[in-house]
Amino acid sequence: MRILQSMLTALVTAPTRIGVLGWNPFAELDRNDPESLVDAVLSATGEVSSLVYAATLLDNIEAMADDELLPLLTHIATSHDLDADALSAAAARYAKDRDANGLASIASLAEPRWVELFRRLNATEGGTVRLVRLRQRLLRLGREDAAAKRLDEGLKSLLRMWFNPGFLILQPIDWSTPANILEKIIAYEAVHAISSWDDLRARLAPEDRRCFAFFELPARAGRHFLRQFPDQARGAGVETGISRSETFCHPVARAGPDALASRGQSRPCRRL
Repeated sequence: MRILQSMLTALVTAPTRIGVLGWNPFAELDRNDPESLVDAVLSATGEVSSLVYAATLLDNIEAMADDELLPLLTHIATSHDLDADALSAAAARYAKDRDANGLASIASLAEPRWVELFRRLNATEGGTVRLVRLRQRLLRLGREDAAAKRLDEGLKSLLRMWFNPGFLILQPIDWSTPANILEKIIAYEAVHAISSWDDLRARLAPEDRRCFAFFELPARAGRHFLRQFPDQARGAGVETGISRSETFCHPVARAGPDALASRGQSRPCRRL
């Protein structure tokens, strides 16, 4: 699905390609009016138009200063909020008749419409990374602005779902790992700094070392998200246990297959 979304975005966002298609998505819409773009994203019924409007909205948001962004956040939080009266009525009906339709109605009404806006923004090329950057601003603005705080809570819940551990895959890290990933390991290793390629190879090359990383799939915007380094394993049976330590690469214990090295302290994972 993400590959299809990327293809559609690339196809319709280039002006020359839009002309060839004979379609102008902004014929009746000011692409520099973010409030109109918000409404257009949410009202779009086609995949292509939704992606085009969403990508343009993100462009506008990223170009805004904080004092320009705050009114837009207020518009999103108030104009596309949940209908509290309808939710209360649905809850009252469900209290009298607890059926599946009533529960589905409550679930639908309990979600603000702007949550769907974030989902559609996420569908654009690089959307997840851009939303993470937006959340950095929401966190800061939310200290004093109620609308920003509400939007941040919704976006935080979505990000928790999108970064579910079920989407992680454990892969070995060795000297044959792609260079772009090894470069990031050198740049971001936080526990024991890596000073050079020779230093990295010295940690990866010995036969008594086993290094692994959790990767998020699919890699978003061409970036790999390394969640942590469970890097020590049992000498004769790697599958029987891996240390939770997040230090980079330490030798497997030499005392025997049942001896597990446990050097270093657990640290928050680094995203590369």
